[in-house]
Amino acid sequence: MRKETWPELKKRLLVERGPKCEVCGKPATDLHHALIGRMKSKPELNVEENAELLCKECHKFPGGYVEHCKFWKRQVERYGEDHMDKWLDGLDLKVKENYG
Repeated sequence: MRKETWPELKKRLLVERGPKCEVCGKPATDLHHALIGRMKSKPELNVEENAELLCKECHKFPGGYVEHCKFWKRQVERYGEDHMDKWLDGLDLKVKENYG
C-alpha cells in the first residue's frame, strides 16, 4: 500500500477536518508538522497524527509547548489516547515529548 504524499494528506484532511485553521478559524492554507518537525529521514512523521491545518499567519508562529499540548488534546479526541500513545511510542526518536 502506497503512503500518502504530504499534498495528498493535506487535501484529505481539508475534507475530513474542514477548511479552517485549527488554531484561529481562518481559512486553512498550510499543513504543519504539529508535534514533531519534518525530518527527511523520518517519513513516519508525515501522517495525520502529526498534521495540523493552519492559516499562513498561524503557520509563521506555530507556538511552543502550550500549543503542542492543545494539538495533542485535539488529536486524543479524534483518535483516542491509546492510538496517539502507540503512535508516539512507535517512533524511532532519541527524545520524545510528553503531551499528556
